[in-house]
Amino acid sequence: PTPKPTPIQATPAMPKALSPKASGHAVQVGAFKDRASADSVMRGLRAKGLPTYVSPPAAGSGGLFTVRVGPYSTRADADIVAARLRADKFKPYVIKQ
Repeated sequence: PTPKPTPIQATPAMPKALSPKASGHAVQVGAFKDRASADSVMRGLRAKGLPTYVSPPAAGSGGLFTVRVGPYSTRADADIVAARLRADKFKPYVIKQ
């Protein structure tokens, strides 16, 4: 008898993101001193179909513009997106927002 082929592990579907202002788990992919650099990364990720936004620094903090994907309703959903971003050579981490 012919052996049965081993099934290929399906890649999980990309989770559905919430509104950027919603509470949940976001994936931070970068932090930049200037808005133009943050916007450039955001446009590249949006071109790949990822719901990406730039979060400005807190007023008077002199901080960084952060680029985030999401947010997602669960940590597990954000982890799926972070794994995909790691495959694209990003160094993402999941944050609670």
